[in-house]
Amino acid sequence: MSSETSPEMDYARVIASADLLKLIVENCLKKQLNFVVIKDNPPQAEPARSQRGPNPHDSKMKKALRYIDAHLSDDLRLEDVASHVYLSPYYFSKLFKKYQGIGFNAWVNQQRMASARELLCHSDWSIASIARNLGFSQTSYFCKVFRQTYQITPQAFRQQINDNSSAESA
Repeated sequence: MSSETSPEMDYARVIASADLLKLIVENCLKKQLNFVVIKDNPPQAEPARSQRGPNPHDSKMKKALRYIDAHLSDDLRLEDVASHVYLSPYYFSKLFKKYQGIGFNAWVNQQRMASARELLCHSDWSIASIARNLGFSQTSYFCKVFRQTYQITPQAFRQQINDNSSAESA
């Protein structure tokens, strides 16, 4: 067997690397934008908290959110994140909902669906690859969550994007 690769494989590898790099850059930009939005528009509950002094759980929640962002493509469990910030799963669940206004699993799925939408728009990865890369062990469950979130299947969403793109370029 030859150790050289064909130009087609090199091209495919470059394209896949470019897509991955683009996704990473977009995620970094989103995080920066979210930070700016949060910094410029703090939640209404913030002033009351700052009047009493810094809340010791603020740093734990920031640490938890950083952990979640870093492990979004893993099999992310509430117990693992709670353990990472040294809280019981029950207490972390309550605290997470208080801070984020939504339950842990719903929030994680929200983040994953936002990433899925970007990947469906800007990559040619298969639906199964996107599901795997976003931490879904079953493509069917990924499709179910996507449909519940956007009221359209991932395949139909991608087709709609492609149809709109070809109509705009015509």
